[in-house]
Amino acid sequence: MNSTVRWQTDLVVILRKTLPVWLIFLAVFAQGQSPLLNGTYDADCSGYTFHLPTLRQKAKDELTLRLNWSHGLYPPAWESAGWYPIMAKRCSSNSVVCEDATDAKIRFEKIGKRIVGGFAVVFANGQQEGKFKVKYHHSGVKMICE
Repeated sequence: MNSTVRWQTDLVVILRKTLPVWLIFLAVFAQGQSPLLNGTYDADCSGYTFHLPTLRQKAKDELTLRLNWSHGLYPPAWESAGWYPIMAKRCSSNSVVCEDATDAKIRFEKIGKRIVGGFAVVFANGQQEGKFKVKYHHSGVKMICE
């Protein structure tokens, strides 16, 4: 048996023996990672509103995060500056039933063409936290803030 074939055979045996360990490692790692929620954000003169899908069963439900901000700082100044308190609500797909959060916060990791960050929201019946990536969406006239 030549050395290349023997090496490949040994590798297959090692992989077969360690496969369960790797599968367990990947399962544990995957559970610790929050899904990246893709959404949109809009700005007005008093702050920013982020629209994200929820992690609940109904795909059309929406999580709305509102950062009231009238301090004159532009988004790049927020990167890695820690957590900011926000208002949040989770609305059903028909937008008739909404649940306000009891506590909510947001942080920003990367701000460019899209904003990437994390959020943590506490509702009466549990909490939701995760990461998001949003793009700017403004359908209306250009705002002029004074």
